[in-house]
Amino acid sequence: IFFLGLSALTISCTDQGTSPADRHFNIRFKYGVTARNELNTFENKFTKDLILDGTVTIPFVLSDNDLAAIEGKLTEIDFFTYPDTFIVQTTDTVGYISHHSTFIFKVKSESIIKTLVWADAIVAPLGDERPSKLREAIAFIRSIIESKPEYQRLPAARVRNLRCQWNM
Repeated sequence: IFFLGLSALTISCTDQGTSPADRHFNIRFKYGVTARNELNTFENKFTKDLILDGTVTIPFVLSDNDLAAIEGKLTEIDFFTYPDTFIVQTTDTVGYISHHSTFIFKVKSESIIKTLVWADAIVAPLGDERPSKLREAIAFIRSIIESKPEYQRLPAARVRNLRCQWNM
């Protein structure tokens, strides 16, 4: 009986024991220029875009604390009120990024499932704080991903070495 009690206590203290199907919060977050990087807590995996070398997918489990932090950040920015396709409307002249990042979210919180797609191509939109709040949440999620040893062991992405030549 003591051993069973100790085992139950040990199991209840771990924060990675909850299966994805039993969690009240899960996220599928794709990001990057081609949105080929993907955190998928529904399936406990991560895919990294290696650019010239394709992609690599590994088992990747976030702790309950990490998931709660992500959920808190998304709640803080009112993520669930964003439109499914987020387009920054602006009448002001702003910069446009040609090789911009695309973000695709699928977030399950309790019984709500929210999808959001955003091509972040506008530099410094004026008058709308939602893009900067979403960028803040994206940076937060990426910092959690990139802090994990499993991510840090992945190979670096290889890109084509471009040479620029200026003629005067």
